[in-house]
Parts: sequence; C-alpha cells; structure tokens
Amino acid sequence: MKSQYDFNVKNKTNKYSIILLGSQYSSHLIDLKHYLVAQQQPVILILSLCSAIQYLDKIRHPILLLVDDLHPVCNVFEVFIHLRHNSHFTLAHSILLTPQQQPDYLYQAFMAGYDDYIAIPYNVQHAYLRIMTHLYRQQQQLQYYDIQQYCPQLTPRETEVMHWLMRGQSNKNIANRLCCSPRTINKHLEHIFRKLSVATRTAAVAYINQYHWRKKNPQLLFEDFDQQQQV
Repeated sequence: MKSQYDFNVKNKTNKYSIILLGSQYSSHLIDLKHYLVAQQQPVILILSLCSAIQYLDKIRHPILLLVDDLHPVCNVFEVFIHLRHNSHFTLAHSILLTPQQQPDYLYQAFMAGYDDYIAIPYNVQHAYLRIMTHLYRQQQQLQYYDIQQYCPQLTPRETEVMHWLMRGQSNKNIANRLCCSPRTINKHLEHIFRKLSVATRTAAVAYINQYHWRKKNPQLLFEDFDQQQQV
C-alpha cells in the first residue's frame, strides 16, 4: 500500500540504498522490507548478521543502515563497530531495532555510533516515518560526492572529515565516527584549511557551500564572470 506521506526523497541508484541487517530471527524485517519496496525505496535485506561484513563490502555508500538486535549470538555493537571501519559505511545513518528499553543499553548503542533506535515491536508505518525522516535529512546534507567534486585536492579521509564538519559535528564526535583520536582530526583539519586557503571551520563550510549554491544556480557563474570583466 502506497503511503500518504511524501518526503520527496528520490532514490534512483544503489548508492542510496536502505540496508536491513538481521538474522533468521528477524521475521519482522521481511514485513518492513515489503512496505519499503511498496514505497519504491531501494532496500536490501541481509539475514546473516555475524557474516554481514563480507556481504556488505560490495555495497557502495548506503544512506541508511538498520540493524536488528534480535540475535542470540552476535553482539550488535561489535558488528556495527566493525562496519564503521569500512569507509563505505562511515557516512551512513544507522538505526538500531531493539526490544531493549533500558537507558544504559540505549546509551551504549549511541556511544557505539547508532544515530537512532526503533523499539521492537513496532508499527511498520511508524517505522517508515522514522526511516524516511533520516533519509530526508541525509539527502538535505551536502553529499560526500559533492565535496569530492568541489575539492578534489582533499584526500578521501579529509573528505570524510569535511562531510561531518558540514553536519556540525565536533572534533570529538568526528573522531568517534571515524575510529581515530581528536588529535588526528585536528591534523586533518589543518590540512583541509591549508588546501582550501581558509583559517576556520566556519570558513571551510562556507567555501563548500558557495560551490553547492552555484551548482543549483549555474547562472551565478556567468554573473561573476561579467562582473570580473567590468572591473
């Protein structure tokens, strides 16, 4: 059944995939997948949590990762930490599907890097709204590929740091997401500032934003050229 809610999220390629990651105990994910498919959202269901990494290595740049906590053996925190070491997943939003509601457990989930959680059991339509909200917010952010296009002088790691900087993350949060120390992030920022010829985080964000704006308004390029000719 088609949802009445239109988030205007356009997913046309595999790089905008939703990944549902669970196990043979995750029957509820099958219903969720069917609902997402009915909404024309490209979704992949993997029911092998412990061996997920070898399968996910072939999936490029997903936007959203949902991990099911209903598994008697695998630790979803350890699995997720391993996934974060894969550069394809450092930029994806992540949601934990869990029956656990204790604050200490949810705190561990957020510290491991999860962005949100959905309590099991859940209403499929309610879960869909949460999922699409994450997709919408993620799509509103400047994409990793745009930064690569605007700033080809940046290394892949510097591009990742710049991506999270654009999302307002602190050095400590960026370090946690990229599994390194805040001091390493400071070094990356020094290199970014030098390559972009800026002195502050705000100036670096403004540098990217001006190219993002011109991409949406190409006529500004000609206006700038005309102004330069008049000087």
